[in-house]
Amino acid sequence: MLEPKATIVAIAHQLGLSKTTVSDALNGTGRVSPATVARVRDAAEEAGYVVNRAARALRQKRAGAVGIHLPAGSRELDFYMQFTFGVSDVVGEADLDLSLLHRGRGEERGFHLDGALVLDPTPEDPVLAALLRARVPVVTVGRHRGAGAEQVAGMIRARHEELQREALATLPPRGRRRPVFLGIDEGLPASWALEARAAYEAWCQEHDVEPWVVEVSPELRIPELSDLIGSVVSDGADAIVCCAQGYAAQSQSILQGLGLEPGRDVDLISLAGDELHEVREPRITAVALEPRAYGTASADLLLEVMARPQGSARIRNFDGAHVVPAERSPGEGSC
Repeated sequence: MLEPKATIVAIAHQLGLSKTTVSDALNGTGRVSPATVARVRDAAEEAGYVVNRAARALRQKRAGAVGIHLPAGSRELDFYMQFTFGVSDVVGEADLDLSLLHRGRGEERGFHLDGALVLDPTPEDPVLAALLRARVPVVTVGRHRGAGAEQVAGMIRARHEELQREALATLPPRGRRRPVFLGIDEGLPASWALEARAAYEAWCQEHDVEPWVVEVSPELRIPELSDLIGSVVSDGADAIVCCAQGYAAQSQSILQGLGLEPGRDVDLISLAGDELHEVREPRITAVALEPRAYGTASADLLLEVMARPQGSARIRNFDGAHVVPAERSPGEGSC
């Protein structure tokens, strides 16, 4: 009979094996026959034995955890939640814990991590800088353009510029000449936001369209957005290109409240489409970023980097993102 609290020693005594053999069988180390591994694990399961992961991590000189760092002011967005679920699927299968890294972490504190994902890095992000100083293997989701970029072990990104241009390409056939770009203000200079504005301005230059950029806070309230949409429409905007997730869906309701029909009177484009309210809305052209699959691909790259941290940086493109054009009735909105 095993002790009430099962231990490796108790399991070894019951099976007539050494403590080392039982430990190796439970942890997948050493040279233990498959038959013995099966006996040990069956006995451990029957006894309710739980691996002390902290102790095992210390023995293996691993933390048994990876970190994920999200941009400030964005954690309530569905993209980041779904992305994190995708990461969790992968790290859970790898028997690792996932830690959410807080932006306010002091520089003097260490990290008990085997690796970390940093999403949409800003040039002077203090958490990313601290991770690099601590020599934690880091994979960025989006390009890091600040100090220490050469220390980043891996980078994955969607084909943002290509996708944004594909979405904007829906405007000229419909005679749109006054598209306003609702960008993210400079208080959150995330890589994807900077790339989105650059793609819009380059498209405007190529099509001889006057750029019209309005920077807004990602935390802009509905009444403030309503005033903004009313203002730009009054000034002649015939399309609204939204950088931040969710703004196109909110703008749709606002336009309808103004007596305007989205997709007929004013086109709507979301460059980071919300899966439910924008990607599936037939009157909005949306870039579907497939966040859960994106998170899975990012975590796979991080595990690859952690397994072989030395060498040149590994760079991947995530090809799952795509554009979902708005559905148009024949002749609708043409000029």
